[in-house]
Amino acid sequence: MQPVLGHLGTVVRCGGPGSGAALKLVVMSAMVGGVAVVAEALAVADSLGLPEELTLGVLAKGPLGGAVARARALDSEFPVRLAAKDLALAGGGPVLTAVRELLLAHPDLAEQDLARVVDAVRR
Repeated sequence: MQPVLGHLGTVVRCGGPGSGAALKLVVMSAMVGGVAVVAEALAVADSLGLPEELTLGVLAKGPLGGAVARARALDSEFPVRLAAKDLALAGGGPVLTAVRELLLAHPDLAEQDLARVVDAVRR
């Protein structure tokens, strides 16, 4: 099966049955949380009068680079409702709970890509 899956992406062995699904929830939680942090950082930058491109450029060069790229993605199709579902399945502590509540607070975005949350947070 690995030769077939290898054509779709990088195969990571992570343990017995259910381990792959569990790891997916961890990765998705970190990604969704990162996008929410970038959105809030941009809202802070807006309130301080910092130019968007300056802020994004600096954030992209640091540890949030992947989250910045995902927050700006125009070619992705990961609906907000699925992001909220993954956070609910993952459980999580207060930060991920707050991110899930943020997603659910925008039902108009349920079928839109996660990157649209950035605009909603900045408004």
